[in-house]
Amino acid sequence: MSLNVTQEQKQLQTQTLNQSLIEALNLLTMPSADLEAHLEEECEKNPLLKITRKSNVRDINASYVSPSSIEKSNNYQAMLNQVPSLDETLPDTLKSQLNTLILDKDEKTIGKLIISALDENGLLHASKEELLKNINAKDKYEIFEKVRELIKGFDPQGSASYTVWEAMKCALDALKSQGKITEKEYELTEPLISEEGFSLIAKGKENAIARHLNVDTERAKEILSIIKSLSPYPGSGYSAAPSTYVLPEISIKKNKDGSLTVSLMNDFIPSITIDDEYIKLLNTTDDPNTKKYLDSNKKKAESLISALEERDNTLLLIGRVLASKQYGFFTKGPFYIAPLTLKEVANEINRDESTISRITSSKYIETDFGIFPLKTFFSRSGGTTSDGSAISRDKIKLILKEIIETYEKEGKRLSDEKLRAELERKDINLSRRTVNKYRLELGL
Repeated sequence: MSLNVTQEQKQLQTQTLNQSLIEALNLLTMPSADLEAHLEEECEKNPLLKITRKSNVRDINASYVSPSSIEKSNNYQAMLNQVPSLDETLPDTLKSQLNTLILDKDEKTIGKLIISALDENGLLHASKEELLKNINAKDKYEIFEKVRELIKGFDPQGSASYTVWEAMKCALDALKSQGKITEKEYELTEPLISEEGFSLIAKGKENAIARHLNVDTERAKEILSIIKSLSPYPGSGYSAAPSTYVLPEISIKKNKDGSLTVSLMNDFIPSITIDDEYIKLLNTTDDPNTKKYLDSNKKKAESLISALEERDNTLLLIGRVLASKQYGFFTKGPFYIAPLTLKEVANEINRDESTISRITSSKYIETDFGIFPLKTFFSRSGGTTSDGSAISRDKIKLILKEIIETYEKEGKRLSDEKLRAELERKDINLSRRTVNKYRLELGL
């Protein structure tokens, strides 16, 4: 018997996380106030980095949000989100809980990625395919689902849920596991946590719910009470920013001729360069250990500088797209916000949607109408006019709130159908169910 030995060459894809990518993603997510401290820390660790303060550095007091600006932006956000403002942010709360778990490097990286992609309500709109597109961890999709389930169990329960129904289901599961509701109460409540079930709940009629569940009226009242205790928005009660001292990173202001000026407000961020003296040493030294050390730090320095340039470039591109797409907002005010999605902006500037989501997190934009979170300018279409034009859901909410408050001053209350008719008179076409959904979201 002969033994044939053959040599075969195969190309294998390595499953490792790209450190340069992680650095770039961290900088994209990082608020400007934290970026300066981060750069100083990096300069202390890397001798090749040289930090230079700019001559026209902004004093932090110049970026203090005036009371009028706070009122304008906070009232607008509070109206849309119905969320009280507290000092502790949801991402900070979730990350602190994530750090207490014994997880490997890939799990923690993906966990932080999920948390950074959550909206102000604590919900996750991006798919795992979008978020993990540039992550090369082994079994990344399985890790994603595992970590997302862990985060859903954090306090507040339901964070990282895809829908309000999933978030409420998590809260209901928590009540059951804590022994706060019985197995029977759970079985009766769980089927109602859906869009179909909520349309029945919205009517607020215990008799109809009792018939639907085949229980008596008293039990129906108990089920309603349980459902009302479940928050559809895990992020409620957490502020988008830790304090009223915010440093806007983009400015979009109206000029006298009606045009808009878009500029970056990054003069307070120090410049980072590579020290030429160390480069000379790298090129002249014969010591292999010294050369290896300097070469490694040179690559890290170049990666950091490249990530900073990409951060600024992407922010400026986003600002220019916003100036074009939200011209009405910047020239007339928040009432004129237009429908705009993260995907539209991503396509305009040739970036991934997940990248746009990360870079707009925890960042602010200065306008003639106050300082607003950058994500304020992303509003999905909520309805159409008679000519088929799309209307922002946030604008519809503003109009709906105005209608309801006008009638309440007269001591009148309108049904969802009458509200739908009032909106139709304003050339906004919505279904009664959608009107009910928006009214509930407004807490009215």
